[in-house]
This record gives sequence, C-alpha cells and structure tokens, in this order.
Amino acid sequence: MNTRDITKRLAAGLFTASLSMGAMAQEKDSFSIAWTIYAGWVPWQYAEDYGIMKKWADKYDIEVDIVQVNDYIESINQYTAGQFDGVV
Repeated sequence: MNTRDITKRLAAGLFTASLSMGAMAQEKDSFSIAWTIYAGWVPWQYAEDYGIMKKWADKYDIEVDIVQVNDYIESINQYTAGQFDGVV
C-alpha cells in the first residue's frame, strides 16, 4: 500500500464519519402539544388541569402548553404545518 492509497482511505473514512454525526438540535424552552378527545389521551388534560405538567415544566425550566383540538385530522394537519411541537 502506498501513501496515496492510505491518504484516500483516510479521507474516505473521515468523510464517512462526518456523515454519521447528527446535527445539533436547537434548544427550546417552550413546547405546544395538541391533543384530541380519546380515552387514552384525556390524561394530558388532567395533567394540565391539576398542575402536573406545570410541576414537570418548572423542574426542567421549560413551558408546556397543552391545547385541545376538536378534530384529530385537523390536529395532525396543524402539527405538520408547524403550529404544534407534538400531537397525540
């Protein structure tokens, strides 16, 4: 193996390694979660009403806004449009 082959392999390895590194996510301190009426998702409203979400948000120094949307498909549409950070 000559120096040129070693250099090419090293460059290819470094390039491959750089592709595997994930992008750094932007730090956020406020989140908006949409939910719709479904028995399994009602605890989100319970957590909001009884201060459970506020307790955890305060612990991690973030804000979490729980928003009820009346139509499930509309909640998905609003999420994909970027109006919410999460949807259940």
